[in-house]
Amino acid sequence: MRPIVFSSFIPVPRTPPPVEWRLYPHYEKSGEIYRHRVHPNRMLSAEEHRDMVAYCRATFGPGGRMPELGGMWFVRNDDFSFRREEDMTMFVMAFRG
Repeated sequence: MRPIVFSSFIPVPRTPPPVEWRLYPHYEKSGEIYRHRVHPNRMLSAEEHRDMVAYCRATFGPGGRMPELGGMWFVRNDDFSFRREEDMTMFVMAFRG
């Protein structure tokens, strides 16, 4: 008897675990502008990162990859930093797992 061989194998796409956000310790530096920082529990995909940056630009206004004068937020790697705690809370609620 011959063994059964499946000629076509369709891989099932694996969905990543939901994103959970962790707070950085609150720094009381005198010159710190972006005091409210969060980072995800896993690496973000390029699509997730792009969606989060687009959300921040549309919701909070100016910001980007570097701290800028007048910016309300910025992102470095997958860590998002905000000037106001309310903005950080709104961001976490929008992208919670």
